[in-house]
Amino acid sequence: MALIGYSRPLATPSVPAHKNQACPAILLLVPWFVLLDAHGHAVGPRVPIDSCHQPQRETLDALQALTLPTVAEKPIRRVASAGSISTGCSQQWKHELAVEAPDRQGLPAGSAQLQAPFRVCIYEVPAGHKDDELPVGDFVRGAVLEKAASAQLCWAVHDQPANSCGAHSTRFAVLMNVDSGDVSYVEMDGCFRVMPSQGGLRQGEQALADLLAKLVA
Repeated sequence: MALIGYSRPLATPSVPAHKNQACPAILLLVPWFVLLDAHGHAVGPRVPIDSCHQPQRETLDALQALTLPTVAEKPIRRVASAGSISTGCSQQWKHELAVEAPDRQGLPAGSAQLQAPFRVCIYEVPAGHKDDELPVGDFVRGAVLEKAASAQLCWAVHDQPANSCGAHSTRFAVLMNVDSGDVSYVEMDGCFRVMPSQGGLRQGEQALADLLAKLVA
């Protein structure tokens, strides 16, 4: 991006870090840009940082206030399908159950039930990636369930602790409570385990996977 007459916020000195300072656990990224003078000479400026090593607010505000015309566009890859956008599901989701299940295996299943109503998003790990250390699923389909359909899912999940199982799951469902945002997970193949948002690991079954597929057809 090219900026003209944008120097005052960049001339502000950076602020040194303070000892024992508490900082937010976030990282703010500033897009790459250059400054152009009247002769077309470009300079890549240094962005002043605050005591938490974040871009200073004045610089961020100045960048956000700019009106930037589109010079050129080049499609690289699709980041969200029409289906994921219309259902409110992410295009990709990390297979949290596959990652966390080994640490939860053998823990009490607990008595807390899944909390309805749900937005259900179904994902599938691409072939060749099921053995990845952090497998990621691609969006297949999703839906926001009515209360009656959500209740069906709640009743289909039992308190039985998950069985010991080493099978890999390639298809899973993310159940997000539309009110609280709490997220639960269901394996739709492999070990058919269920991981409620409140903790614990429960044993599902093929019937639960079939019900999910039916409700999110």
